[in-house]
Amino acid sequence: MIPFAKIISNIFSPVVVAPGAIAILVSQAGLPGANRMTIWLVVFFFASIVPVVTLMWLRHRGVITDLNISQRDQRFTPLLIVLLSYGAAFIFVEWLQADNITRGLVFCSLTNIIIISFIIRYWKISIHAFGLTSPLAALWVLWNAYAWPMALLTALVGTSRVILKAHTPSQVVVGSVLGFALTIIQLNLFFI
Repeated sequence: MIPFAKIISNIFSPVVVAPGAIAILVSQAGLPGANRMTIWLVVFFFASIVPVVTLMWLRHRGVITDLNISQRDQRFTPLLIVLLSYGAAFIFVEWLQADNITRGLVFCSLTNIIIISFIIRYWKISIHAFGLTSPLAALWVLWNAYAWPMALLTALVGTSRVILKAHTPSQVVVGSVLGFALTIIQLNLFFI
């Protein structure tokens, strides 16, 4: 059971799932094809490539002990770098005139990272759960057919995090509820 949970947790981390959700959102945005691909590549670079390379570099330098950043006190620096990366992504998607939901999801990811950064100072919350429910919320807002599979994937990843003893059930539930609720609120306030 544990090897399967590790595979699920690693394969379906937020840095892998976010570009997939953005691809779904951008493909339905009604934008010209070249612009859709450019927007997706920008988000893929800043939401996946930069965070993964950052984690590998920080691991190599000994700043973090593992790629899941299981030590709560080691999470601030990676989150700060990812925050800057999402800030750059937001500037680019604005400049490229992405649709509201795509811009909203990048914005929500940016602000949610700030919120997570404050929470982790006091309590270990599941960033996996938080990071997966944000794209789930964007898909949900659109009543997208991919929302239900994304919800099941989120539950599977959350369960895997508990099986791996990376988080308690409450850390996963709070991460999921906050990620979903904050994204829904921000999308409705600023982008819909």
